[in-house]
Amino acid sequence: MAQSEGYLTFNCHANIRILYRQRFYLTLPKLIDSYKKASLSTKGNFLLALAHLIGGVPRNLLVADLPEVIPLLVESLKQPAMQEDANESGVIHEGNEEKLLLLSTLETVTDLTSSLNTTLCEHLHTFISRLLSIARSSKHMEVRRKSLLCIYHISRYPTIYVYPFKFTVIQGLAPCLDDPKRLVRREAVKARCQWFLVGAPG
Repeated sequence: MAQSEGYLTFNCHANIRILYRQRFYLTLPKLIDSYKKASLSTKGNFLLALAHLIGGVPRNLLVADLPEVIPLLVESLKQPAMQEDANESGVIHEGNEEKLLLLSTLETVTDLTSSLNTTLCEHLHTFISRLLSIARSSKHMEVRRKSLLCIYHISRYPTIYVYPFKFTVIQGLAPCLDDPKRLVRREAVKARCQWFLVGAPG
């Protein structure tokens, strides 16, 4: 929420209250339903609200709702409002809202993958594809770094789930090794080394 201090204020008519568990369970279904009914131009607003809501909720409370939440996390990673600029060699240009949405979503995905949540297993192909794209193309260092951190955590899932993606990920991470930012390169090396070990004996 700290990232939205300029918007979530009393002057902007925001209701600032303690987020009780009951309020989470009341708000989440409304957000999901509103997202499904929203037009393409406003869907991003509901995804951003959902990302901030989930970010403030303990993960043990979120587990029961993951089957409904995960498809929306995937949508958040699709970056609907981003376009490629041909003059920038395919670098994705993100607005401030898209950046906040990605950071909030990646924070949630990082928590889920680091705890090896098995609900994500059937969506690994989609997550890996989107995370690789973001890691290679986002113009924001922290977004690229967090994407690579998620990819690293995914490699720790049981081999039966991740081995089919091993060579795709290793190849997809190669451009990240030349990232202009040292912190991003470090995460890329860490993730790629871990994926080389997927399926290795011992």
